[in-house]
Amino acid sequence: MGDGDIGTPGQPGPLAGIDIRAGSPLALGVRDCCDGYNFAIFSRHAERVELQLFGAAEDPEPSLTIDLGPAIHRTEDVWHVLVEAPWRR
Repeated sequence: MGDGDIGTPGQPGPLAGIDIRAGSPLALGVRDCCDGYNFAIFSRHAERVELQLFGAAEDPEPSLTIDLGPAIHRTEDVWHVLVEAPWRR
C-alpha cells in the first residue's frame, strides 16, 4: 500500500483500498488534490506523527491509523502525506 506504514484498520468500509504516498509539505492543512487529499502539519518538535481516519464522524475509533515515518513523510518541520481516495480514480 504505497510508502506509509499503515496501522491495523478497524472494520472494512469506506476507507478500504486507499493508497498512501509521501505527499507534499505545501500548503499546510488539508488540501483536495488530484486523486486524494494531502495533509501537511507543521511541528518543529514532533518526533512522530500519526494520522487517524474515521469512516464516519460518530465512530468512536479510527478506521485507519497511518504512522508517518520521518524519512518519507517529513520535510524540515512539516509532516506530510497524500491519502489517495479509491473512489476518485
